[in-house]
Amino acid sequence: MIELCHVYKTYPGAIHALRNVDIHIKKSEFVFITGPSGAGKTTLFRMLAGFDQPTSGKLQVAGFDLNKLTTLQKPYFRRKLGVVFQDFKLLKDQTAIENIAMPLVIRGEKKSRSLELASVFLQKVGLENRQDIKTESLSGGEQQRVALARAIIHQPDIILADEPTGNLDQERSEEIMNLLEFCTQSGMTVLVTTHDSDLVRRRKQRIISIKNGEVVRDGRA
Repeated sequence: MIELCHVYKTYPGAIHALRNVDIHIKKSEFVFITGPSGAGKTTLFRMLAGFDQPTSGKLQVAGFDLNKLTTLQKPYFRRKLGVVFQDFKLLKDQTAIENIAMPLVIRGEKKSRSLELASVFLQKVGLENRQDIKTESLSGGEQQRVALARAIIHQPDIILADEPTGNLDQERSEEIMNLLEFCTQSGMTVLVTTHDSDLVRRRKQRIISIKNGEVVRDGRA
């Protein structure tokens, strides 16, 4: 499902954001990506999402060779992914339910059906009473949950979530993690970047730790 072999990402001045990274992730796995600020987590996240390419090495995600991803292939690749960004990237002039329905509308689903499904996913993230509120009026934690619902509504092959519990209290964080773990039971592969060591320990999932651009740990809590 995801394969990195001897991946390097090098910037001018011989700055290695990633060094000789080898990672293999199977279908339906749940994986935490951890590490201190500047370790290379964001670089890895951007490459897996197709926003950047490695300087060298092999990178395959959901059957696509991202070293050779063409402009024509990108829309099809994006449909394989559900991405939760740290800054949400919601359409602030649209309501919560409209934001969540967006991936289905883009895919060509009828708007009425898309909104119906979006309502179901609003319930999954505990926002059924906020569906008609524009996202610019929602709290940071509410926007976080809208972004997650939007990422999973089209049942992608892979979910990439960058600090998906960063604005949530512990109770709500546990609910969101339960939802992400449930996604793996539906065949989705889930990668979560996080600084929350307590959350990682409680979940006992696979952990890939990065430091100075290198994988320094790959195993379970």
